[in-house]
Amino acid sequence: MYAGGGDKRLYLADAKVLSRIKKILDLANSNNDRRQLKYRSFVENALTTAKPKLVKGVAKPKLIKDPNPNGLYGWRTAGSGSPGGRFVAFGRALSGNQFYTLKTKK
Repeated sequence: MYAGGGDKRLYLADAKVLSRIKKILDLANSNNDRRQLKYRSFVENALTTAKPKLVKGVAKPKLIKDPNPNGLYGWRTAGSGSPGGRFVAFGRALSGNQFYTLKTKK
């Protein structure tokens, strides 16, 4: 969900999502739960992916340019159909995923 405007944007997460995140973090930090190592590894991997560290001597990560000038706005499992009437498939399915762009206005 989005709230705010202009350059200052505030993204709000659903209460159920926040509850799941809290549970995952609690498990990752619990010394009394046998699942701790798995959850800790999961959280560390998520954080590493979200904010990669720059390593000396390694090139800075580059953003991948959007292959469609109109933008890609969604994807679904290949063969499951369009996400909605305003979407049109872009290219061929890759790794079992079909990407979609919005139909151009006439």
